[in-house]
Amino acid sequence: MRAQNVSGALSQLSSWPRDLPADLATLLKDSMQHAARILCADRILMAWEEPDEPWLHLASLCGKGEMLWVQEPPGKYEPVAEPIRASTVFIRRNDNADNRFEVMTADGAVALYVSPLDPGLIERFGISSAACIPLTCNSAAGHLLFLDVAEWSDLLPCGEVVAGLIANRMDQFVAIQKAREDAITEERLRVARDLHDSLLQSFTGVVLQLETVHQILEDQPETARKRITELQGVIMSDQRELRSYLQQLRPRSLRSEVPFELLASLTELRERYHRQWEIDVDFEVETAGTHVSHSLGQEVNRLIAEAVANAAKHGQARNVFVRVSTDAGELLITVHDDGTGFPFQGTYAFAQLREQQIGPVSLSERILSLGGDLAIDSTDLGARLDMRIPLTWPGSL
Repeated sequence: MRAQNVSGALSQLSSWPRDLPADLATLLKDSMQHAARILCADRILMAWEEPDEPWLHLASLCGKGEMLWVQEPPGKYEPVAEPIRASTVFIRRNDNADNRFEVMTADGAVALYVSPLDPGLIERFGISSAACIPLTCNSAAGHLLFLDVAEWSDLLPCGEVVAGLIANRMDQFVAIQKAREDAITEERLRVARDLHDSLLQSFTGVVLQLETVHQILEDQPETARKRITELQGVIMSDQRELRSYLQQLRPRSLRSEVPFELLASLTELRERYHRQWEIDVDFEVETAGTHVSHSLGQEVNRLIAEAVANAAKHGQARNVFVRVSTDAGELLITVHDDGTGFPFQGTYAFAQLREQQIGPVSLSERILSLGGDLAIDSTDLGARLDMRIPLTWPGSL
């Protein structure tokens, strides 16, 4: 460790990097290079383990600023001896004491150790002296070692600050990565839910219609041709919806938000479901709800589409009434059918439905993701779904 005064170290600390790079290797190298400048160290070694991960990470920085990062199997090294593992210490080989090491603690106490550091690490990195500082954070636990230290220095408290800064950067990086992974997982679930609730249901209807066409093709060719023409229209509509869906997946900066014509979309849905399921759907859409943001409008359209499809497929409904309105910053959706209802009877709030794990699962998940609410009234004469979606849903902004 070259000469450096405390004021110079503090000045270097003020320039500690605040931005986080895209990968952990760059973060480690960047942090260790700054640590080396602050404490005028030629070589630095970081040894740490991650929670629930037994492998030991070793990252070393040499005088040329090059970093080597490797992972060693469990049990190969125990970097720091147990008695001094939790303390900041200065370690120096004492050739006059049977080649043992002097270990000085922060209070000035000195003791002799045969191996204060793992002998394998001492040999591997040629360690004759080191300032050893614990490195502890949520994402890692280990030590930061400044190698080739000539003597105990007033700068070592600055080294503890540096270790804390590195630990903080690692925690920030891991937290951001976790948030990104959670966001990706949530987006994948949303994509799967959207495809299930819209296109896959439509494709199911197309397949059923094609089976009907196949059965009547020879005896009723004109009717079969008419059905095929209708199915072509359905597929073209699905193609437009898929194109619109892919457009939504693009970054927001590449698209401009436009109002969603909910009434026109529901009219198309009514025609499609009449062809596919032979079900009559009536809509009542208040003026305030005819134009909503494109993202929220798509979500509302999918909510209604799934509710109507469930009534047709599972409730054997022949008629469905849908009402859309707004009130006190919420979009209110009521879907009422004349089918056989759900397997359960009675009125259930959203909390009861989720606690008892009953009702339409996919629909409930979608409403939950929108920060909305759901109530179901089910009888043997049909079912009524009351959905409430906040107009301030983050995805609609």
